[in-house]
Amino acid sequence: MPGFNDTDLVRAYTSLAPAGVQENHIPQGQASVINFQAEAGQAIFAGGGAYRMLVVVRDLTDGTTITTFNLAGTFGDANWPAPVVSHAFPLGPQPAAKKDHVYQAIAVLVVGNINPDVDFDESDLFIIT
Repeated sequence: MPGFNDTDLVRAYTSLAPAGVQENHIPQGQASVINFQAEAGQAIFAGGGAYRMLVVVRDLTDGTTITTFNLAGTFGDANWPAPVVSHAFPLGPQPAAKKDHVYQAIAVLVVGNINPDVDFDESDLFIIT
């Protein structure tokens, strides 16, 4: 759990469904989900401050960016309704050309506008099979 005035990205993983079981391989042609679990301390959450979450999914095999996601709002909104949440970002089906490519998702959480609290997390590596 983060401190009273802190936020943390605590877990990042890939699954076949939102908040599903962690997978280290995704069948090509099948959609999947990048999950980031995050926590906000009581003071930060109760204050309703602003947050931004930026996500990059990279193909480490060929060095390309597969997709990016942006999520922004204020604590207590529909995207962050409780101090502990799981943000699920959909990763579309990957084509046959990506078979045996290794991927990784990286996220940054930026909280506040002046002297922001910043936290990074990255998923385990996963492969398109």
